[in-house]
Amino acid sequence: ESSRSARCPPQQVIETILDPSTWTAWQPEIVSAAGPSRLESGGVVEGRARMLGFEVTGRSTAVEVGDSVFDEDVIVGVTMRVRFEVRPSAAGSVVTQRLTAELPEGVAGRLLGLLLRRRLRRMQRVALERLAAQAEGASVS
Repeated sequence: ESSRSARCPPQQVIETILDPSTWTAWQPEIVSAAGPSRLESGGVVEGRARMLGFEVTGRSTAVEVGDSVFDEDVIVGVTMRVRFEVRPSAAGSVVTQRLTAELPEGVAGRLLGLLLRRRLRRMQRVALERLAAQAEGASVS
C-alpha cells in the first residue's frame, strides 16, 4: 500500500483513474490500454504491459467503481487486485493504492515474489507520482 498527495480535487484524481486512455501516461508498465472512456463496475480494459523485461497481454476488470474508489482485478502474467481510494485533504486530495498479487506456490512462487516485490513497489510509487501530476493537469467539467 502506498499513498500520494495531489494538488487537485478528488474528483479529478478518480476521473483520471477511471479513464483507460490516460493509463499509459501514468502507469509505467502499461504499453497500451483500450476500454470504455469511463469505467463502471464490470467494465473491461485490455492491453499490453511490460513486466520484468517481457511484454505481456493484460486485462483489467472493474470490480467496484465509486466517487472515491476504484477496485480492479488485473491479469498481467500474474493475478493482482488493485484498489485506489481517493479522499479530500487540505492540499487537495490523497490517493492510496493497495496492490496484492497472487503468486504461484512453492519455490517458483517464492522466487517470483522476490523478483516482483521490489519491482511492484517501485512501479506503485512511480504510478502514484505520475497519477498525481496527470490529475493536477486535468480539468473536470
